[in-house]
Amino acid sequence: MLLYLDTNAYIASRYRFSDGNLAKLKELILLGEVVLLYSSATKGEVEEHIRKDVKAAITGYNRTVRKEMLSLTALEKYSMSEISEDEAINDVLGAFDDFLGLEGVKCISLNPINAEELMEDYFEQRPPFETKKPYEFKDAIVIKAIKAFQKSQDEKIYVVSDDEGFRKAFDGNDGIVAVKYLTNAFSIHYNNKEYIKFVESAIADGELDSFLSDYFGNYEVDRSYYGEWELNDKEIIELETYLLYAEPNKKGCIMHLSVDVYIDVDITHRDEDTSFYDREEGRYLIENYVQWNEHHRVTIEVSVECGLVKDEDGTLCFDGMSVVKEPNHLVLDLDEDTMIGWDEIDSDYREEPDILYCSECGKVLGYRADYFDYKGNPLCDHCMQTNSKGEVCPGCGLKYPAEFMINGFCEKCSEKYD
Repeated sequence: MLLYLDTNAYIASRYRFSDGNLAKLKELILLGEVVLLYSSATKGEVEEHIRKDVKAAITGYNRTVRKEMLSLTALEKYSMSEISEDEAINDVLGAFDDFLGLEGVKCISLNPINAEELMEDYFEQRPPFETKKPYEFKDAIVIKAIKAFQKSQDEKIYVVSDDEGFRKAFDGNDGIVAVKYLTNAFSIHYNNKEYIKFVESAIADGELDSFLSDYFGNYEVDRSYYGEWELNDKEIIELETYLLYAEPNKKGCIMHLSVDVYIDVDITHRDEDTSFYDREEGRYLIENYVQWNEHHRVTIEVSVECGLVKDEDGTLCFDGMSVVKEPNHLVLDLDEDTMIGWDEIDSDYREEPDILYCSECGKVLGYRADYFDYKGNPLCDHCMQTNSKGEVCPGCGLKYPAEFMINGFCEKCSEKYD
């Protein structure tokens, strides 16, 4: 199989060349089952993204170590220290170079490119020129190079790109198949295996649901979007399982799955929008705890090794299942993006006595107010200005109704400054 990865395929894999999809690709390259193609344009673009993305990650990590982890970094038990940005970037760039240096990886030439044809595509807005933007020329050059290389080899090439315009550029070309994800290419590679139809049928019939429900049931729930929260209960409602691809092994096969986990969680949390933290007091003066039943959908990729045997009739059947290489932390990260609905169950509103509120807008002020109207009613800084409610006297600093003001001052200050 000849395979070309667009830049976004490397980005999606987070430049992880020793595990995940890129490690599987490396295995297939070393087995001689896949020849990976790349160009200097894609290589340069990936390197640019590595520098930018690793820099951002290291900056965030170092800031956390310096400011948020001081209580732990002071202890010898926790060997957390800042990471050298340059060293980290060079390490990832080195791993990328090693990957492209594998036997079975080939750089295709960008020359010669038909400039007339390129400009015609640009002005006719053929993919990838869906809009007239200069940066699309890089993609267009790579596309032309892939097409030229395919003609010279007379062998089908599979292109992986998350860019719809990039994929569209190969429409109608029988020698090139463009797919969205690297797992799609793996699926094509293994598609002619005997067990594929059996596995697909088993997934469709829900034969993996019980195993996967038990497995995901062991996951913890993280709802750290809330400042203070507590999990009361959780329940997996439904699973939607999709086969990314399946590969053979000694026991049977490894199924690489994408699972949409529909889960309901009963959570009590402090609603920061209706609570009030007083910085001077160093505590909450108003706390509103709300209990919700939240409905979430989380997509998780998991690899399941399954034994395969044939019964007396020669029909394939499963012989045990286990998850391959579990993550270090079994956690369902729930946030506003995963939430698909909610129901409010209860609320508990707690307020300290004698709290001051803005007499105009109702904003919570705490135990102290800096501004007042002429009757001594507290005001917030937003309302302490001239508006339809009145004017601020520059003499005494109190707010009066407009009819109480004389020449820009209140009655008392007007006499004083007159």
